[in-house]
Amino acid sequence: KADTIQSTGGGAATLTKQHAAKAWVDYSGSGTSYNASFNASSATDNSTGDYTFALTNSMGSTSYAGVTDALNTDNNNFDCFMHTQAAGSFSARLRVGDSGSDTDKETYAVAHGDLA
Repeated sequence: KADTIQSTGGGAATLTKQHAAKAWVDYSGSGTSYNASFNASSATDNSTGDYTFALTNSMGSTSYAGVTDALNTDNNNFDCFMHTQAAGSFSARLRVGDSGSDTDKETYAVAHGDLA
């Protein structure tokens, strides 16, 4: 039993071989900061509906599972998907399915895999 597990440097311990999420973000859809995150250092708003999330600790390779979703407050039919995967970042895209145009929404993304 333990109440707190810390790294040898005193900070939060990093899971390395467990199958827990290695990074997640709750992104507002604009700007460079997160509403909440784990193992994510900054966001880039590339253009409407196109966001890149930089990781604090990189993934071990570009072969990891990523899941994205977005808050649908206006009941549009839209697609949310992981657009690119790099060891140190990943990006999400949001498109309104009816028109094919990109849209800004509060976006959630999770990465599962092995850290470097």
